[in-house]
Order: sequence, then C-alpha cells, then structure tokens
Amino acid sequence: LVGSEMCIRDRLLEKAGKALNLKAHLFKGKVFYSAVDMEVHRGRDGRTYLIDFSRVMPPEFPSKLRKRTYLYRLLRPEFVRTFPKPLCSDAFSRFIDSTCAAEINTEVLDATKFLLDRVIPDFTEDFEDMVSNAVERSMLEDFSVSRAIHG
Repeated sequence: LVGSEMCIRDRLLEKAGKALNLKAHLFKGKVFYSAVDMEVHRGRDGRTYLIDFSRVMPPEFPSKLRKRTYLYRLLRPEFVRTFPKPLCSDAFSRFIDSTCAAEINTEVLDATKFLLDRVIPDFTEDFEDMVSNAVERSMLEDFSVSRAIHG
C-alpha cells in the first residue's frame, strides 16, 4: 500500500482499535492501534486484506512458569472492551518502544489483577447463588448451555 491508501488503512485501524478499547502505542517511531505483526495486503482483486489477527487482544500478565505467554494467553474481547482503560495488544512484547513499555505493561498487569481478583470471583459468586437458588436442574443446564459451559 502507498500514500493515501496507508492513511485510510491507519484511520480504519484506529477506529477499530478504539471500538475494541485498544491502546495506541509506538514502535520504531510509528503509531500502531493493534498488534504490530498484523499484516495488510493488497489482493489480486484490488481489495485490501488484513491478516494475522491472532494477537489483536492484549495478553494477560505473563507467567514465569511458561515462556512467551504474551503470544497466546490473551484477554477476552468482552473484558478488554469494558475495562476502564484502553489496553495495548503488544504489551510485554518486543513490539513497543521502551519509552512507553513500563506504562503499557503496568496497565495490563492491573487489568489482569482486576480480572483475577474481582471479575472471576464475582462471576463465581453469582453462579453459586444461581445454583443454590435453582428450582430445577434444567435451569442449570440452560445456564451452562447459554454460556457454552458444558461437558
């Protein structure tokens, strides 16, 4: 892509990033609104295609027990979209400038803590309340099926 096509692409990525609550970040002097390694290609049909969406969502805080978890242990879009601060897709990776890495990584650490300390326990409590108040087993089955949580 060249010139005005790149400007259009950048505006569309900025709009999508804001809708997903993704934080813009710098890498090698350029602003990115999603993962740096997402690719844009011009197809033979003249259309523009975005590929490699695997890391659009920000990672959770990395585990010391496993290497490179920022590549595959990602926060869910529903959580990222509703988190009070935008979060960076490239947190904890080598795709952010050192000038903003500490701030970006701290924000994702805070989000991970909030998920583990508040969101999951609150959901568990709500689920336990629903179970204890269930009149029939079918209510539980409906609840689990509606969330695709079944065995």
